Formats: sequence, structure tokens, C-alpha cells
Amino acid sequence: MSVEKKDARLSVRISPQELQEIKDFADENGLAFTDFVLGAIRDAMHKKPESEEFVALVRRVAALEKTVYKQSQAA
Repeated sequence: MSVEKKDARLSVRISPQELQEIKDFADENGLAFTDFVLGAIRDAMHKKPESEEFVALVRRVAALEKTVYKQSQAA
């Protein structure tokens, strides 16, 4: 059995408060931070979205967030 090398990284921008809340939740539930985050992502990947409208809305919000971020960096 081979062990897959884990050298890829995932980065997201969240507030310091959100980060602490996630760390606290993982700790309170006896989970390592990485295990908790990966588990949450894997769970979300297997759930069906509510509707196509929901997916479209999420995409629009993501696009708006990206635009706002770019504008704030240019300012």
C-alpha cells in the first residue's frame, strides 16, 4: 500500500474570529483542525445543491466578491 504525498495547500481568506471559531469547534469535538476542515469539505462535495438557482446565486456572489476584492486592492 502506497502513501499519497501530501504537499498541496489550500488557502482561504477568513476573519481571525472565524478562524478561531473553527479551531475551537474542532478542538471541542476532539478533531485536528485539518481533519475537521477536510471532513467538512468532503461532506459538502457529496451533498446535492438545493437547486440550480442556488448554484447560480452562489456563483454570482463569488463573482461579486472577486470584483470587490480586486477593487479594494487597486484603491
